[in-house]
Order: sequence, then C-alpha cells, then structure tokens
Amino acid sequence: MNRVQEVQPMPQSFLIQALKRSVKVYSELWHEPSTEPEIERALVRSSMVSSIGYDPQQCALQVEFRNGCLYRVDGVSADTYQALMQTGNFDMYYRQNIVHHFEMAKIGTLMPMGW
Repeated sequence: MNRVQEVQPMPQSFLIQALKRSVKVYSELWHEPSTEPEIERALVRSSMVSSIGYDPQQCALQVEFRNGCLYRVDGVSADTYQALMQTGNFDMYYRQNIVHHFEMAKIGTLMPMGW
C-alpha cells in the first residue's frame, strides 16, 4: 500500500519568524562586541572593504572588511577621507594611501556581507 501524505504549506508568518530567528543566531555567532561605538559607515565598491565611515573629531576611519572584521584607522585627515571616497579606484587608493601609513586596530567582528 503506497500512501502519499499531503503536505500543507506553512503560513508565511511562520516562515518569516523562522528566518528572523536564524538571522539572529548567525548574527550572535559572528558578532564580536566592538571595543568602541560604531560610527555611521557608507557602503563602498571594493573587493576587500564593505563599508567605511569617518569621525572628524577623532580623525579616525572605521573600516568594515568583507570578512566582517571592523578596524579603526587613526590619524586620517578629512582631506584623505574625502579623496578615498571620491577616488575612481577605491582598492588601489586604500592600499597606496591608507595601509601602512596609519595605525590600525581591530575593534570588533560583524557578520560578513553576503551572509
């Protein structure tokens, strides 16, 4: 005897709640509390950086990399930040003018972009 059991579709609200729970779990797994307050960051077109923000009072960048690591870059002038954000090649400018030119400190880990 071959019985086929009819599967009832789940209510959409149940699926949404399940999705919210799984996102929360992933977020808690990936999120390492930041050692300082996050500043507003803008998404950038880059192969290595997801978002970047600038704090003019502290002359510091906050850089979120695609792997979820969040760094503070100290001593960056407002002019350097503006040039970085307006450059035609973000990755090249970042490597040539930011990396190894300023002190960087890891301040946290976020959920990587694309998860």
